[in-house]
Amino acid sequence: MRDQKARLQKPGVGKKKKKYEMHVVVDCGTSQFDDFKLHAQALGQKALAIQVDAFTETSGHVEVMTAGKALGTSTEAIAQVGRLAGKLVECTTVPVVPVRARVELAPWHPETPQTAEELHAAGGYYEGHIQLSVPRRSTSYLLEYCQNATEAGYQVELSRNVMKSLNQHQEIPYMVTHRRSDIGLDDFCAALEDINDNHFTGFRTQEDHTIEYVVYDQTLDREAA
Repeated sequence: MRDQKARLQKPGVGKKKKKYEMHVVVDCGTSQFDDFKLHAQALGQKALAIQVDAFTETSGHVEVMTAGKALGTSTEAIAQVGRLAGKLVECTTVPVVPVRARVELAPWHPETPQTAEELHAAGGYYEGHIQLSVPRRSTSYLLEYCQNATEAGYQVELSRNVMKSLNQHQEIPYMVTHRRSDIGLDDFCAALEDINDNHFTGFRTQEDHTIEYVVYDQTLDREAA
Protein backbone atom coordinates (compact mmCIF):
# COMPACT_ATOMS: atom_id res chain seq x y z
CA MET A 1 0.00 0.00 0.00
CA ARG A 2 1.33 3.42 -0.86
CA ASP A 3 1.75 6.04 1.85
CA GLN A 4 -1.72 7.53 2.32
CA LYS A 5 -0.28 11.05 2.57
CA ALA A 6 1.08 10.64 -0.95
CA ARG A 7 -2.52 10.15 -2.11
CA LEU A 8 -3.91 13.19 -0.33
CA GLN A 9 -4.43 16.27 -2.49
CA LYS A 10 -1.65 18.69 -1.64
CA PRO A 11 -2.03 22.39 -0.81
CA GLY A 12 -0.58 25.21 -2.80
CA VAL A 13 1.45 27.89 -1.07
CA GLY A 14 0.67 30.99 0.90
CA LYS A 15 -2.99 31.97 1.15
CA LYS A 16 -4.19 28.82 -0.59
CA LYS A 17 -3.79 27.03 2.73
CA LYS A 18 -6.90 28.86 3.98
CA LYS A 19 -9.11 27.56 1.19
CA TYR A 20 -12.68 26.47 1.81
CA GLU A 21 -15.45 25.13 -0.41
CA MET A 22 -19.16 25.81 -0.09
CA HIS A 23 -22.23 24.08 -1.47
CA VAL A 24 -25.91 24.96 -1.51
CA VAL A 25 -28.25 22.08 -2.39
CA VAL A 26 -31.44 23.33 -4.01
CA ASP A 27 -34.88 22.02 -4.85
CA CYS A 28 -34.69 22.32 -8.62
CA GLY A 29 -35.42 19.57 -11.11
CA THR A 30 -32.78 18.35 -13.54
CA SER A 31 -35.09 19.31 -16.41
CA GLN A 32 -34.42 22.94 -15.40
CA PHE A 33 -30.72 22.41 -14.78
CA ASP A 34 -29.47 24.51 -17.69
CA ASP A 35 -31.33 27.60 -16.45
CA PHE A 36 -30.09 27.01 -12.91
CA LYS A 37 -26.54 26.57 -14.20
CA LEU A 38 -26.61 30.00 -15.88
CA HIS A 39 -27.88 31.61 -12.67
CA ALA A 40 -25.19 29.88 -10.60
CA GLN A 41 -22.47 30.94 -13.04
CA ALA A 42 -23.65 34.55 -12.79
CA LEU A 43 -22.99 34.27 -9.04
CA GLY A 44 -19.53 32.84 -9.61
CA GLN A 45 -20.52 29.26 -8.77
CA LYS A 46 -20.49 25.94 -10.59
CA ALA A 47 -23.71 23.97 -10.88
CA LEU A 48 -23.69 20.21 -10.25
CA ALA A 49 -26.25 17.45 -10.56
CA ILE A 50 -25.14 14.51 -8.41
CA GLN A 51 -26.87 11.13 -8.50
CA VAL A 52 -26.68 9.70 -4.95
CA ASP A 53 -26.88 5.92 -4.32
CA ALA A 54 -25.93 5.48 -7.96
CA PHE A 55 -25.72 1.69 -8.09
CA THR A 56 -27.28 1.82 -11.56
CA GLU A 57 -27.67 4.70 -13.98
CA THR A 58 -31.28 5.21 -12.85
CA SER A 59 -31.19 4.34 -9.12
CA GLY A 60 -31.11 6.68 -6.14
CA HIS A 61 -31.95 10.38 -6.38
CA VAL A 62 -30.36 13.47 -7.92
CA GLU A 63 -29.19 16.46 -5.88
CA VAL A 64 -28.77 19.77 -7.70
CA MET A 65 -26.28 22.09 -6.03
CA THR A 66 -23.73 24.85 -6.37
CA ALA A 67 -20.00 24.48 -5.78
CA GLY A 68 -17.61 27.33 -5.15
CA LYS A 69 -14.23 27.95 -3.52
CA ALA A 70 -12.86 30.91 -1.64
CA LEU A 71 -10.33 31.93 0.99
CA GLY A 72 -10.92 32.87 4.60
CA THR A 73 -12.00 31.64 8.01
CA SER A 74 -14.86 29.24 8.72
CA THR A 75 -16.91 32.12 10.15
CA GLU A 76 -16.50 34.07 6.93
CA ALA A 77 -17.36 30.97 4.90
CA ILE A 78 -20.57 30.26 6.81
CA ALA A 79 -21.68 33.86 6.38
CA GLN A 80 -20.88 33.72 2.66
CA VAL A 81 -22.80 30.48 2.04
CA GLY A 82 -25.82 32.06 3.76
CA ARG A 83 -25.65 35.06 1.46
CA LEU A 84 -25.31 32.76 -1.54
CA ALA A 85 -28.47 30.86 -0.57
CA GLY A 86 -30.34 34.16 -0.48
CA LYS A 87 -29.09 35.15 -3.93
CA LEU A 88 -30.04 31.81 -5.45
CA VAL A 89 -33.69 32.48 -4.58
CA GLU A 90 -33.57 35.57 -6.78
CA CYS A 91 -33.33 33.45 -9.95
CA THR A 92 -36.03 34.70 -12.36
CA THR A 93 -35.89 31.92 -14.96
CA VAL A 94 -36.56 28.91 -12.73
CA PRO A 95 -37.92 28.53 -9.16
CA VAL A 96 -35.05 27.73 -6.80
CA VAL A 97 -35.46 26.74 -3.14
CA PRO A 98 -32.22 26.25 -1.14
CA VAL A 99 -32.61 23.25 1.17
CA ARG A 100 -29.11 22.59 2.55
CA ALA A 101 -25.84 24.48 2.98
CA ARG A 102 -22.36 23.08 3.59
CA VAL A 103 -18.92 24.53 4.19
CA GLU A 104 -15.83 22.35 3.80
CA LEU A 105 -12.27 23.23 4.80
CA ALA A 106 -9.19 21.75 3.18
CA PRO A 107 -7.17 19.36 5.40
CA TRP A 108 -4.34 21.90 5.60
CA HIS A 109 -6.63 24.79 6.58
CA PRO A 110 -5.44 26.11 9.97
CA GLU A 111 -8.92 25.56 11.45
CA THR A 112 -9.14 21.89 10.44
CA PRO A 113 -8.88 19.55 13.47
CA GLN A 114 -6.01 17.07 13.25
CA THR A 115 -6.77 14.67 16.12
CA ALA A 116 -9.91 12.85 17.26
CA GLU A 117 -9.96 15.00 20.39
CA GLU A 118 -9.81 18.22 18.39
CA LEU A 119 -12.53 16.97 16.03
CA HIS A 120 -14.82 16.04 18.94
CA ALA A 121 -14.34 19.49 20.49
CA ALA A 122 -14.86 21.36 17.21
CA GLY A 123 -17.77 19.31 15.86
CA GLY A 124 -18.22 18.53 12.18
CA TYR A 125 -16.77 15.54 10.38
CA TYR A 126 -14.20 14.44 7.81
CA GLU A 127 -15.36 13.52 4.33
CA GLY A 128 -13.26 11.67 1.78
CA HIS A 129 -13.82 10.91 -1.90
CA ILE A 130 -12.33 8.17 -4.07
CA GLN A 131 -12.75 8.73 -7.80
CA LEU A 132 -13.57 5.55 -9.73
CA SER A 133 -13.64 4.84 -13.45
CA VAL A 134 -16.13 2.01 -14.04
CA PRO A 135 -16.75 0.23 -17.36
CA ARG A 136 -20.47 0.28 -18.12
CA ARG A 137 -20.56 -3.51 -18.23
CA SER A 138 -19.21 -3.63 -14.65
CA THR A 139 -21.64 -1.28 -12.88
CA SER A 140 -23.62 -4.27 -11.60
CA TYR A 141 -20.74 -5.01 -9.21
CA LEU A 142 -20.90 -1.62 -7.47
CA LEU A 143 -23.58 -2.56 -4.95
CA GLU A 144 -21.65 -5.68 -3.94
CA TYR A 145 -18.44 -3.69 -3.49
CA CYS A 146 -20.21 -1.12 -1.31
CA GLN A 147 -21.80 -3.87 0.77
CA ASN A 148 -18.40 -5.48 1.30
CA ALA A 149 -16.98 -2.17 2.50
CA THR A 150 -19.91 -1.77 4.89
CA GLU A 151 -19.37 -5.27 6.30
CA ALA A 152 -15.74 -4.29 6.95
CA GLY A 153 -16.93 -1.34 9.06
CA TYR A 154 -16.87 1.42 6.46
CA GLN A 155 -20.09 3.27 5.66
CA VAL A 156 -19.74 4.43 2.06
CA GLU A 157 -21.92 6.32 -0.40
CA LEU A 158 -21.75 5.93 -4.16
CA SER A 159 -22.52 8.86 -6.44
CA ARG A 160 -21.83 10.25 -9.89
CA ASN A 161 -22.05 13.55 -11.71
CA VAL A 162 -24.90 12.95 -14.15
CA MET A 163 -23.62 15.67 -16.46
CA LYS A 164 -20.30 13.89 -17.03
CA SER A 165 -20.08 11.62 -20.05
CA LEU A 166 -18.02 8.50 -20.59
CA ASN A 167 -14.26 9.04 -20.62
CA GLN A 168 -11.89 8.04 -23.41
CA HIS A 169 -11.87 4.46 -22.12
CA GLN A 170 -15.69 4.28 -22.25
CA GLU A 171 -15.86 4.25 -18.46
CA ILE A 172 -18.39 6.00 -16.22
CA PRO A 173 -16.90 8.27 -13.53
CA TYR A 174 -18.16 7.44 -10.03
CA MET A 175 -17.26 8.69 -6.57
CA VAL A 176 -17.08 6.68 -3.34
CA THR A 177 -17.60 8.88 -0.26
CA HIS A 178 -16.72 7.99 3.33
CA ARG A 179 -17.46 10.18 6.39
CA ARG A 180 -16.20 9.93 9.97
CA SER A 181 -16.48 12.04 13.11
CA ASP A 182 -14.75 9.70 15.59
CA ILE A 183 -11.11 9.53 14.46
CA GLY A 184 -8.22 11.88 13.70
CA LEU A 185 -7.11 13.01 10.27
CA ASP A 186 -4.22 10.53 9.92
CA ASP A 187 -6.49 7.61 10.82
CA PHE A 188 -9.12 8.90 8.40
CA CYS A 189 -6.53 9.01 5.59
CA ALA A 190 -5.58 5.42 6.41
CA ALA A 191 -9.24 4.32 6.41
CA LEU A 192 -9.83 5.90 3.00
CA GLU A 193 -6.73 4.20 1.66
CA ASP A 194 -7.90 0.84 3.02
CA ILE A 195 -11.28 1.29 1.30
CA ASN A 196 -9.50 2.03 -1.97
CA ASP A 197 -6.96 -0.78 -1.77
CA ASN A 198 -9.12 -3.58 -0.38
CA HIS A 199 -12.72 -2.92 -1.43
CA PHE A 200 -12.66 -1.25 -4.86
CA THR A 201 -9.62 -2.93 -6.39
CA GLY A 202 -11.50 -3.92 -9.53
CA PHE A 203 -11.72 -0.35 -10.87
CA ARG A 204 -9.24 2.31 -11.88
CA THR A 205 -8.93 5.13 -9.33
CA GLN A 206 -7.37 8.56 -9.51
CA GLU A 207 -3.96 8.96 -7.90
CA ASP A 208 -5.15 11.56 -5.36
CA HIS A 209 -8.08 11.28 -2.99
CA THR A 210 -10.02 14.36 -1.91
CA ILE A 211 -10.34 14.86 1.85
CA GLU A 212 -12.27 17.69 3.49
CA TYR A 213 -13.32 18.79 6.96
CA VAL A 214 -17.04 19.63 6.93
CA VAL A 215 -17.35 22.43 9.46
CA TYR A 216 -20.95 23.40 8.61
CA ASP A 217 -23.80 21.22 7.34
CA GLN A 218 -27.21 22.77 7.83
CA THR A 219 -30.72 22.05 6.57
CA LEU A 220 -32.29 25.34 5.49
CA ASP A 221 -35.76 26.58 6.32
CA ARG A 222 -37.77 26.27 3.12
CA GLU A 223 -40.34 28.80 4.33
CA ALA A 224 -37.65 31.35 5.13
CA ALA A 225 -36.02 30.76 1.75
